[in-house]
Amino acid sequence: MKLQDKVVLITGGSEGIGRAMIRLFASEGADIALHCHVHGKEENDLMKEIHEKYGRKIECFKADVSKIAEIKKMVAAVQRKFGRIDVLINNAGIYVKSSFSESTEKIWNKVMDTNLRSTYFCSQFVSKIMLKQKEGNIINIASVAGIYARKSSFEYAISKAGIIHFSKSLALILAPHIRVNAIAPGYTWSNLMPFMKDPKKVKEKMKLIPLKRFNDPEDVANTALFLATEDSRNITGQVIVIDGGRGANV
Repeated sequence: MKLQDKVVLITGGSEGIGRAMIRLFASEGADIALHCHVHGKEENDLMKEIHEKYGRKIECFKADVSKIAEIKKMVAAVQRKFGRIDVLINNAGIYVKSSFSESTEKIWNKVMDTNLRSTYFCSQFVSKIMLKQKEGNIINIASVAGIYARKSSFEYAISKAGIIHFSKSLALILAPHIRVNAIAPGYTWSNLMPFMKDPKKVKEKMKLIPLKRFNDPEDVANTALFLATEDSRNITGQVIVIDGGRGANV
């Protein structure tokens, strides 16, 4: 197993990409600190599944990651429970559909605080623990929206572009003991993008992708596993794009 007894903190781990990562990482021997915004049946069912299927420890830590005080409290709770944090995956995020002319300060703040600021301060608090351990690994979930120009949802795109720049810079700051990388998925099947419920719109988007498929959450999880293990031991400060070749058309 590639992550035997490693402690992995995954923010926004209840569904979609986060859920896929939790299942995969647990199957590789990791113990999981599951962050959620609301702790309910979905989280309880996932924890039961991980415990029974993989025999790994998993605990849920509730926090509003748009608030720095709650991030700090959550990280401290994870350290108390598990004693260490080997891998941090900053996956929590929101997508708000808006136009440049109609955007508001409220929308801007909500997206930036949840996506970019949470990644910054989760990394800050966790990296202090990792530096004392003299080892660690941070993986930030960005998006191709932070790379390719777009005409809508600028807040989301800017927050993801910020995560990409942050990841590269933080890799320089935390080397040689901590590796930092980012993953930039393209369209990924989830509840995040409302258009995915419309077959006509899905068909239109699919025309842009040479491989003619959206990502499954497991595609992103597999890349995260690669970055979290010794298989990528000499990779840091990089952004891995998973978009079915869409970028080749940009």
